[in-house]
Amino acid sequence: MVLDTQQQGQQQQQQDENEDGHLTAQQQQVYDRQIRVWGVEAQRNLTKSKVVITGTITGLGAEVAKNLVLAGVGAVAICDDEPAANAPMANFLINAQQRSGEGSTMTTSDVCVKTLSAMNPMVEVKSIQAAGLHAEIQNGASMVVGVRLAGSDAAKLASTCRERGIGVFVVDVRGGAGEALCDLGDKHTFTEPSKMTAPSANGGDGDAKTEWCEATVNYSPLASIIKGPWKALPKRMSPVFGAMRAVQALEETNGTKAGELPEAMRTKEIAEKSASSNGYEWNVAATHGVICAGAFEMSAVCAVVGGMVAQEIVKAVSKKGRTMDNAFFFEAQEGRGSYAKVEALIQ
Repeated sequence: MVLDTQQQGQQQQQQDENEDGHLTAQQQQVYDRQIRVWGVEAQRNLTKSKVVITGTITGLGAEVAKNLVLAGVGAVAICDDEPAANAPMANFLINAQQRSGEGSTMTTSDVCVKTLSAMNPMVEVKSIQAAGLHAEIQNGASMVVGVRLAGSDAAKLASTCRERGIGVFVVDVRGGAGEALCDLGDKHTFTEPSKMTAPSANGGDGDAKTEWCEATVNYSPLASIIKGPWKALPKRMSPVFGAMRAVQALEETNGTKAGELPEAMRTKEIAEKSASSNGYEWNVAATHGVICAGAFEMSAVCAVVGGMVAQEIVKAVSKKGRTMDNAFFFEAQEGRGSYAKVEALIQ
């Protein structure tokens, strides 16, 4: 029934579509509020975009997917081959019945697609298997989001996207610590508002008006940001960055999946050793917090980070507005988020 509704929405969209690529009548009606905020051109770019979300579809991954579908991206592809019964509990796209019934035979991405398709029938939402991930990325992806990936896997994904000129976000929430790193390429072009004062008729200053001017930003390769070494980090750098790098290194050294360190290793002593990994002294308390969190994630933190990531993706693919530098962190204990620019010593 859900798929029938989605197909009807897409068929209606195709019937209304103009040959010149303008928004359909249905799209203009549904996305009216957004069009009033960022304009027709931005919404048109958004509806032509495709976002691929891969990794473990956690509560954070679910938030990103939901927000993108509701914003009206053209297509969303979900890749998570794990059985839905084993999906993280914070993934609200899968209900209790699906975890116990369908969850035994369907993958996490299959069940997520059913829920997302019902949220916005005009968006093409599909499930893909890990074996077809790279083909899907090469087949017109505008943006890729990696959720809860091991450090080496995140670096490989970032390198693949960089080589193909595709933007990429690597995101995760562990307990109350959230992180989003991105790479939009060496020449990300967009438009941003600039206030200009037009001369008046008598030669003085006239009324100020806002014009949208084109700008270009160069992003550092994300693979280098993840692996390090780094240039001097900002003095007010969130400890979440160091904690995530230390825990990723610890997980890879012990051959465990992201967020699945055994209980015996979630000690302060282990955290102290991990905090000095890669020759850097990271914040021990933050590292211990991330280690102890394991796979748990606070839903409120997922909502904050997921909303921010989706917002940045919308800006990136619509090319409307300046996106974040390349890093965002959220600390539940402090109750705040912070942006930063991280640069690798070796590009």
